[in-house]
Amino acid sequence: MLSTGDNEAATDSAKVVATVTDLGTNNTLDIQFTEPLALVEGNNWLRVRYDTKEDAEADTKLDAALTTLDFGAAKQNITDGDPTGERVIKNIVVFHNGENATKVIANGSSLMFYDDGGANGKETKDFDGTITFAPASPGYGIKLVAKQWDVAGRNRMYIYYGGEKKDKADLEFSRYDKLEQVTTKSTDGKLTIRYTTTYASDGFAIEVSSVKLSELAVASVKTESVATEKA
Repeated sequence: MLSTGDNEAATDSAKVVATVTDLGTNNTLDIQFTEPLALVEGNNWLRVRYDTKEDAEADTKLDAALTTLDFGAAKQNITDGDPTGERVIKNIVVFHNGENATKVIANGSSLMFYDDGGANGKETKDFDGTITFAPASPGYGIKLVAKQWDVAGRNRMYIYYGGEKKDKADLEFSRYDKLEQVTTKSTDGKLTIRYTTTYASDGFAIEVSSVKLSELAVASVKTESVATEKA
């Protein structure tokens, strides 16, 4: 929980007054301030900030209401402590310049992967970033499906099967050699992406999924002679 004093916006000057890790029962919380909070004259704003788990399910709605304030000597019930609106969890990864941390994707789950401009902005020029996507369990692998591909002429995406860059990419995509769909061929299920730009453009939006990999095995071989017999 953050205190922003008489400022409605949560700026850099916001003060952390409480941290809660146990959700308690029936989705209720008793939040204890780490120290007494001095109130300013007029309105006093408190902000609740959620820190969602890495494997939080997409499209889950987050909402909160303030029901009671405890001043020690007295309690005040809050009748209008549930503001309009809610937050919806979106599983997204926005590419950053340089080495990005490995992103582990839960089995059967997916997320949206965007260039450094995010879902609505343009990518920047002279970008050079690398990221590895990994499945949570053996037997699963990373699959890419391009939902948007608007990269500029000299911009390139290099795909490497496995958890690291190699001297030569396994696949390369550009403005004309468009990414449509790729599934890793690495036994560990990982897939690494390097993306470089020379020009700014609308960029890309890629659905990244962890899918069950099918193992192909030869059960038997049947042969048949096709040579004609001599009379």
